[in-house]
Amino acid sequence: MSESFAERLRHLFDTVHPKGRGPYSQAEVVEAIRAAGGNMTPGYMSQLLSGKRSSPSWTTLRDICRVFAVPMDYFNDDDVYEEIKGYIAYIQDLRDAEDQNIAARTYFPFRRPE
Repeated sequence: MSESFAERLRHLFDTVHPKGRGPYSQAEVVEAIRAAGGNMTPGYMSQLLSGKRSSPSWTTLRDICRVFAVPMDYFNDDDVYEEIKGYIAYIQDLRDAEDQNIAARTYFPFRRPE
């Protein structure tokens, strides 16, 4: 595996979040897992992100994948990881392009006052 579990998890934290806001906090992800019936503590999430713990249980892995809407193979199959990483980058590019188009439509230097 080219990237560690922690690196792959950090990639999700850094890149998968709703438009118009920054990345989810550890507390938000832990709360989302708990709200869905999972068992997660802030300390354990911190250990996973830091690499101190790198082999979560199947249920923990499933819960994390549900929060970020990625398949479980994201964490253990390099091809799936690269594919999902590409999808995430594509979505980010679309968001950026949409933001630029909106900005371009709102700025029109030759508009006459009404």
